[in-house]
Amino acid sequence: MWLFIDTSEVGRIRFGLLKSDRNHIWKVVSRSGSLLPRIAMRIGLATVKKVKGVVVVSGPGSFSSVRGGVIVANLLSRFLSVPIIGITQDQAVDFPALTRRVFAGELSPTQFVAPIYSQEPNITVARETCHIKT
Repeated sequence: MWLFIDTSEVGRIRFGLLKSDRNHIWKVVSRSGSLLPRIAMRIGLATVKKVKGVVVVSGPGSFSSVRGGVIVANLLSRFLSVPIIGITQDQAVDFPALTRRVFAGELSPTQFVAPIYSQEPNITVARETCHIKT
């Protein structure tokens, strides 16, 4: 079984287990920052330790949303010493096809997954306009 993570949409998390015979996917209205506690609560540490790999939707999506899911996926991959596969939003739509491709070895694992943002991050404080009176 493989752990699936998708935080590519703002305010929505999808996570679960991809199994050769069926999938268990949970959808939650929440920010990506709550992903790890939700995985622990819903799936449990004992089950997470049994996964063979991690599949994460790397984007495209908003900076904060995608970054949160990809960070957790990379962390779990390293912590559990399992492979990680990055996919796009389009590849995550059809779960039966995704599961078949994962278990057939058609998707190549990597050392880490980099996020794909839908636009440049806007994380700076706006400059104040200075008005000079003469």
